[in-house]
Amino acid sequence: MFLINVRLLLAGLVLISLPAISDIYQWTDAEGNVHFGDDPPSDVDIKLLNIETTAPASTLSSSEIDEPEISNINKIVSQENDRLIE
Repeated sequence: MFLINVRLLLAGLVLISLPAISDIYQWTDAEGNVHFGDDPPSDVDIKLLNIETTAPASTLSSSEIDEPEISNINKIVSQENDRLIE
């Protein structure tokens, strides 16, 4: 029974993620403004963009995380936040 539930859960997760897969187009309107989206107007020239994605960082295992690097990144982010607040 547990295996059936796991299979159903995985199938549901795959189906939920399908709408996130979409073509992205680029087009320029009559005023010269560049637009990006998944539903371009029919009366403009469009360009289909080839966007490659990578796995989000949250999929890294704890053994793949370099603690000194994370500490350095946190320091840089903190400094940048301080700079923006000033």
